[in-house]
Amino acid sequence: MRDLDQIDQFDENNEAETLLESMRALKEEQVRLNDLFVRRLNNDRAKAAAYDELYRQLEWARRGLTQEAIRPLALRLLKLIDTLPEDSSNELLLAVRTELLSLLEENGLSEVVVGDFVDPSLHEIVDTTTGDAEPNYIVEVKRPGYTLGEHLLRPAQVVVVAREQEPG
Repeated sequence: MRDLDQIDQFDENNEAETLLESMRALKEEQVRLNDLFVRRLNNDRAKAAAYDELYRQLEWARRGLTQEAIRPLALRLLKLIDTLPEDSSNELLLAVRTELLSLLEENGLSEVVVGDFVDPSLHEIVDTTTGDAEPNYIVEVKRPGYTLGEHLLRPAQVVVVAREQEPG
């Protein structure tokens, strides 16, 4: 009987050891699968970030190419718009002028903001006048300027107060 008890105890010890080995193997497999999951997740995030950056760069290039393609046309249309009076009593001319400007604005054209003083990067001085204001104070805009996207298409032509010449 003692032999049977030893065999039963041996089987129980053997089963426990087998179970422990199985649990260790399962734990190792879990760690391996968890590691694989984390690496793949990080890889997917890196790919998504790379795709986002690529899309951003392509969009930037597309906008730049579009603006370069419409630049010559925009300049020619602005010359045409300059010939159409802003304060005409002819409603058709006003409608054409408004529609052309609207079309250009939809494609990235913006009028140059004219402040109080000349900004050489945005304004072209076409005439001077005398007055009580400080030198380089803008008194009149002869022709509006425009930017296309972030680039100056043409400067605003302005009249400014001239510096007083010192006698001598």
